[in-house]
Amino acid sequence: MQETYSENDIPQSLRWQNVDKFLKKFLHRFVSEVIPIDTVIDEHGNEIKKVFSRKRFICWYSRIFEINEFYHTYGTPGIWFHGYLPQSEFGEPEFDSAKPDYGYYDFEIKSLEHFKHTLATMIKANEYFATEE
Repeated sequence: MQETYSENDIPQSLRWQNVDKFLKKFLHRFVSEVIPIDTVIDEHGNEIKKVFSRKRFICWYSRIFEINEFYHTYGTPGIWFHGYLPQSEFGEPEFDSAKPDYGYYDFEIKSLEHFKHTLATMIKANEYFATEE
């Protein structure tokens, strides 16, 4: 992740298109699809796979360590963060990590200010984990 960005680089809204344009400059981008499948057995004993829906999602992840990931599922409003961040910045984590000051978080980014705070903290986390290699 690049360590600097200007205020003009920050998206003007949390619409996924704006966030995608911004994060593509700084993070790796991965696009994939999830296809939930159910298998049923017909009267002849044959397995029949039924595809219910396709969900496309975009992930952006750090170049230094690949545990910070943003994603957006089409059809589901919101942009989410999940990964490891310092507990001093985000309070009690969902799960502890091997590093005593870090924990695992999973939360929706609610506003541009929250996005900026998360991004700044990711930069600090990237620097910390880069020195641990």
